Amino acid sequence: MKENNQKIPALNYKIQQIINNQFDHNVSLFARTIGFKQQTIDRLFKIDSRTGKFPNVSGNMIVAITSNVSTVNKDWLLREEIEGANEGESKGANLISEERFPSDGNPACLNCKKLEQDIFFLRDIITANNLSLARYDRENAELRAELEECKGSASKAG
Repeated sequence: MKENNQKIPALNYKIQQIINNQFDHNVSLFARTIGFKQQTIDRLFKIDSRTGKFPNVSGNMIVAITSNVSTVNKDWLLREEIEGANEGESKGANLISEERFPSDGNPACLNCKKLEQDIFFLRDIITANNLSLARYDRENAELRAELEECKGSASKAG
């Protein structure tokens, strides 16, 4: 069995910080606040024995956190995810939108600005989910190669 010295992913760590600092280490209260099961939250901080990796945070969970915990800034949460991304995962990518819309600087268009921010946020969630899918695809390819290697070794031994 391989020894696993992985560091907790940045996004998982940020969620742990939120629980510790804003929910007084109360995972159950945090889970209820964002509408997830406590078990789902607990898993974020432990290496999955089946995959040997920490679980990814779903886009739905990111939306639930930023929607239900008013003190959490979505830009901060997502920016930390990119800074903590594994090498090869969107190196140099930026989930924080710098794009501008015509409503910038127009105080009469407050509702437009909110809608534009929501569009950016949802686009960023999609980008984060695509990064997760790329990671899963790589892991799947690695596991398939390992399986083929094992099959080859077994057929030579038998």
